[in-house]
Amino acid sequence: MIKEKKKCISINNISKKYEIGTFGFKSVFKKNKTIDALKDINLDIYQSDRVGVLGLNGSGKSTLLKLISRVAYPTRGSIDVEGKISSVLEAGAGFNMELSGVDNIFLNGAILGMNRKRIFSKIKGIVDFSELGEMINTPIKRYSTGMMIRLAFAIVTYLDGDIIILDEIMAVADESFRKKCVSKIITDTISNSRTLLFVSHDIRNIAETCNKIICLNKGKLAYYGEAKEGIKFYNDNFS
Repeated sequence: MIKEKKKCISINNISKKYEIGTFGFKSVFKKNKTIDALKDINLDIYQSDRVGVLGLNGSGKSTLLKLISRVAYPTRGSIDVEGKISSVLEAGAGFNMELSGVDNIFLNGAILGMNRKRIFSKIKGIVDFSELGEMINTPIKRYSTGMMIRLAFAIVTYLDGDIIILDEIMAVADESFRKKCVSKIITDTISNSRTLLFVSHDIRNIAETCNKIICLNKGKLAYYGEAKEGIKFYNDNFS
């Protein structure tokens, strides 16, 4: 008997509107417009799926991840999440720039509800994977963007999140680190039953990492299904 997959994210008819226009003193004389960043999205994501999110610039990819991460909230609809979310939405997000890399590891672990002993047991793996060496004891504000991305990726994959959310995290990675990230993601989701949501404009990263594809077009869901067919759909319609 095939075991039914557990649903971990349920997105129910969500829409997200943003107001655009001129703000400040002159805005009282000007009517601001609203745009639909996302419109009427319905989908379910299951445990252990590695879901790539594709779409042209402005299609709503990052907005969707922010809503699932609860960095922002939908204008309409609801998102139900089962499990702890660990996310990297941009370089430096979630870091305290005045603290060292080690201190930020403890900070992120505490946010996930981990005790100090549990976090401490993960530090060696995080430092080794990030390849930061002695820089791990240096304040984050002295890190390059690439160094912050290395640490951020190591943190989200080694700490105890059930759902990993990454937004273009490999964009500044060198080839050897990119391959290491892909391998870590696949091994982690399979062995630890974790779920991945991953935005990237690099189709190679999506193809190597993901088994499912969400394709957005102007804020609407254009495709959700198997990766091979989803990548073909994106290439045929948007490349």
